[in-house]
Amino acid sequence: MTARLLALLYGLPEDIPVPAGWLHAQGISSNLIQKYLAAGYLQLWSGQAYFRPGAGVHALGVLYSLQVLGHRVWLGGLSALEQQGYAHQLPALERYGVYQQQRLPTWAIAPTLTFEHSHLFNEEGDNTRAVSPSFNAPPLSLRQGVGLPAVAALLGMVSIRPRSSGFGFPIYGSSPERAILELLDDAPQRSFEQLDTVFESLVNLRPQRVAQLLERCRRIKVKRLFLYLAQRHAHTWWPAVQQHSFDLGKGKRQIYAGGQLDATYQITVPLEREHVF
Repeated sequence: MTARLLALLYGLPEDIPVPAGWLHAQGISSNLIQKYLAAGYLQLWSGQAYFRPGAGVHALGVLYSLQVLGHRVWLGGLSALEQQGYAHQLPALERYGVYQQQRLPTWAIAPTLTFEHSHLFNEEGDNTRAVSPSFNAPPLSLRQGVGLPAVAALLGMVSIRPRSSGFGFPIYGSSPERAILELLDDAPQRSFEQLDTVFESLVNLRPQRVAQLLERCRRIKVKRLFLYLAQRHAHTWWPAVQQHSFDLGKGKRQIYAGGQLDATYQITVPLEREHVF
């Protein structure tokens, strides 16, 4: 077995897809890729991406590969909350919600991944439109501990060990403080009852991180709805958040059509009699 093949077997875990560019950067030519395919060391994934066969590519393996290779993409919203144990009251999700700040390569697909562009927060460098990172200095290994990916620098990112997903590597995703704001951005497409149920479970948010995210949040609707729900549930962290002031814009905001206007935050929410769980 050649040194190059040994390096590939070590550096590329089973069932983690990588583009041909990463293989080429490791000194594996197109001809050698074809030999590895014929010998069963590699298998074609999608387009010009390959993986080492095992149990099969997991959707989170696609996300993990994108993150290690330098893409600004993360598990967010309700999926991030679910994988951190904050959405057990709701039915299990059939798809993982993935947020991105750049156009992703065509090989980055999976039936159970839903991609969504997100620029909810004002954070440095979030307007990049790079298709893929440069492979001038690619990571030699996609195994755990290869260093912090670019997405880790975004506001409120945490390393998540997926719960009951069958995927063994940690991925980066939104902290509960960031994820709930991403989820609220889906209103009114998501029902008030669902948002309210999730918010009820957020008993241990960190007020300083909440304040930082609210200060950098670009959506007036999201900030007002968050503060409305925070006041409604009055968790122990709420008084510390109350000490901060945030730009909440001016005028009324309709969130749920036909609802009642909350006098404090000037948003429409379902009538109190409709808050049935």
